[in-house]
Amino acid sequence: MCIPVFAVFAQNPPAPSDPDGQVNGYDYVDLGLPSGTLWAMQNIGSENPTEYGDYFAWGELEPKDEYTWESYEYVGEYYDLPGVGSFFSTEYLGDDIAGTEFDAATFNWVKPWRLPRAEEIVELRRLCWWKWTTENGIKGMRIYGPNTHSIFSGEWLRMDFSLLPWTALSRPRIQWSLLGKPADKIRNQS
Repeated sequence: MCIPVFAVFAQNPPAPSDPDGQVNGYDYVDLGLPSGTLWAMQNIGSENPTEYGDYFAWGELEPKDEYTWESYEYVGEYYDLPGVGSFFSTEYLGDDIAGTEFDAATFNWVKPWRLPRAEEIVELRRLCWWKWTTENGIKGMRIYGPNTHSIFSGEWLRMDFSLLPWTALSRPRIQWSLLGKPADKIRNQS
């Protein structure tokens, strides 16, 4: 369903998107995805869309200088098995920490901001058009949704897609008045 749209602008993509709205002082873009997920225009800890922002360990709420097993807040016991190797156990925080007390986006930007869920990242990968580009001297990907609105991510993304630091807002799953604006809908969802 998105292929004809992408084929039309594959040679000459549209300019970067303006924000579709703002919540708690942070801009978001509606990429026109079926889930209605709204994506932040920048990463937590960045001043603009082309900055990398902060990194967070799984379930931790603050960035830090060193990311090792020894510095991980939820590390458990250390085990050394002769002939096999050594490893650390970790506290299980859940497979989906979006919107929980372990969510760095919710902690730093306040609800309704949260980390994206796995199915939202899959939707982003499958239904959006990705183009390598350089913006403000930063190499990365401009990610276009079916409606041609877009977000930017620095090139570290190609190393490990699971490190995706973007923040997402989820639209409520009910019908809204035609008079409502996306930001008004979000404020009413808490």
